[in-house]
Amino acid sequence: PVISAGKFKKIPFAIEPFSELQNSVINVIYYDKISNKEIQREQLVLQYQPKPFKIENSSINVTKQADCCIIETDNNRIVFSMRQGTIIRYEYKGKQLINQSPCNGGYNSYNPKQRGFIPEIFRVPTSNDRFIKDSWCEWLYDKMWINITSVDCVTQRDYISFSVKMDFTPPYRSKMFEVVNDYKIYGDGSVHIESMLHPLRDDMPILPRYGLFMEMPKQFDFIEYIGMGPIENYSDFKAAAYLDNFKSKVNDLTFEYIVPQYNGNRSNVICAKIFDQQGDGLIIQSDKEPFNFSCNHYTTDYHYTCKHTEDLKNQNTTCLHIDGFASGIGSNSCGPLPAEKYLIKSNKDLKYSFWIKSINN
Repeated sequence: PVISAGKFKKIPFAIEPFSELQNSVINVIYYDKISNKEIQREQLVLQYQPKPFKIENSSINVTKQADCCIIETDNNRIVFSMRQGTIIRYEYKGKQLINQSPCNGGYNSYNPKQRGFIPEIFRVPTSNDRFIKDSWCEWLYDKMWINITSVDCVTQRDYISFSVKMDFTPPYRSKMFEVVNDYKIYGDGSVHIESMLHPLRDDMPILPRYGLFMEMPKQFDFIEYIGMGPIENYSDFKAAAYLDNFKSKVNDLTFEYIVPQYNGNRSNVICAKIFDQQGDGLIIQSDKEPFNFSCNHYTTDYHYTCKHTEDLKNQNTTCLHIDGFASGIGSNSCGPLPAEKYLIKSNKDLKYSFWIKSINN
């Protein structure tokens, strides 16, 4: 219908019944009458929540060795390192989904180039972080080390679980955080991961983020996700974004600011897939709450060293960030910090969980 400027019109329409498990939104899109170009849109969310993750009944075959456990299913082979406290290999039909030659700085100087899931709280400071970033660096948020303190393993009929505890603290500092990561690996290759950050003191600055990241081989370059898009968005910066099912390549998720800084985040994500040209890859699905998601062909360590956008080069890796918590962007380059509800406090436990599984898309 045509609606003249300054006028309004009632437009009745029917909504088909939807199930309690079906996510549903109403999109209202405004077009220019002459050019037929979209000029504005609004979205009414009727229902949006994670769907229950489906696990296929399958027996689990576990081989325990001195320093690792090998879990084999029909199409998957997963290796969990007891020394490193994480999954270090995930093969799908013989194809490796975890980068075996990663580019990250590692847990500490004794474990360089770490494979698998690594906790992180630091983001490359944005222009709006110009005043808070000094406190992040003073507390060495950009140089966190990990020391594995215990790994407990329990085998059940249809899954094997690992509970990993670790100190999460910069070098030569008194303990700041404890991280507890719980893994459940099922017979069909599904992996449930729950991660908790527990503070050991109450005088630390706000956190930029809390989540886990991992590196996949460079050929995993295709993204499909359900969440806010198509542009980058954050908890306090998403008025121009909307919920949908988006498809992209990894480089298309990023935004090239003049000064290299954290970018490309997608919020309110309930499902993300990353795959290669053959469609093989991983699905990441939220468990209880949506997560923040970003992906680059370079690591945060490397990104932080670059002074100009043209310095950023493809490191021949695909770095996947799955954040349960992310502080807002705010306007602190010339105004205040983000509103209180968008800040991630460092003096309380942070816990979130998600699923991963190999797929052919």
